[in-house]
Amino acid sequence: MMKKLFAFILLSLFATAAFAQNTVTGSVKDAVTGEPLIGVGVIVSTGGGAVLRPENVTALKQNGRLFWLDRDPDALIPTDDRPLADTADKIRTLYRERYPVYQSAADEIMPVHDVPEKIAKIILSAFDLG
Repeated sequence: MMKKLFAFILLSLFATAAFAQNTVTGSVKDAVTGEPLIGVGVIVSTGGGAVLRPENVTALKQNGRLFWLDRDPDALIPTDDRPLADTADKIRTLYRERYPVYQSAADEIMPVHDVPEKIAKIILSAFDLG
């Protein structure tokens, strides 16, 4: 159980970079023995644009479930390093435009009003891991 959870968390740290390369491959190995861990789950964290391409949704759903962490756009902070989300108005517009796509792609919609740890526990409980 702890091995699975550790791998779950560890891989989530690297998932965004891996997804940017369009392909996620590899294996999860035990930190002590180096043996492959069979049946380990992985969290792939993507940006909001990932589900805009139907082929991405198909690939992500082949072996898992898509959770949309639905957060109030007014709670998001504009940043200069994200040109599509560098103002509050742009964030609200993106949210309105993408809402139907996010909703249709998601297997589960998680309204985000809590701290990340609580949301993670809710998601893990959906897989009987929490």
